[in-house]
Amino acid sequence: MKSKQKTNLVNKEILHIEFEAKSRSSVKYIFPINDIISIDVETDNWEPIKVEKQLQEGNYTHNSIAEFNHNERKFIFKKDTIEFLEKVMNPYSLIYFFRTKTLTPDTSYQINIVDNKKIIPL
Repeated sequence: MKSKQKTNLVNKEILHIEFEAKSRSSVKYIFPINDIISIDVETDNWEPIKVEKQLQEGNYTHNSIAEFNHNERKFIFKKDTIEFLEKVMNPYSLIYFFRTKTLTPDTSYQINIVDNKKIIPL
């Protein structure tokens, strides 16, 4: 996983996160994996702006783009528009979110994870 600061089209600082998983040479003949997931997130609240997936795992292929409009509380995944009521995060942006926190046993967070068009409360 790697990340870098970028400026988007409206001149706002965002974080671009890229996750890549590939099978090593000997394993790729048994079960080839070639996954690339690119995510743009807001740097102030870690909410996803855009999530692009290119997954190739054996015979399985998945390509998708999800674009988020947090002001209108909706996102577009493929051709579907999905509404959400509370703040949502992507599993990968969640990792960066928790890196900014000091975790203690008595601290709890109410977080909704979005993956493809599913919203899962954690």
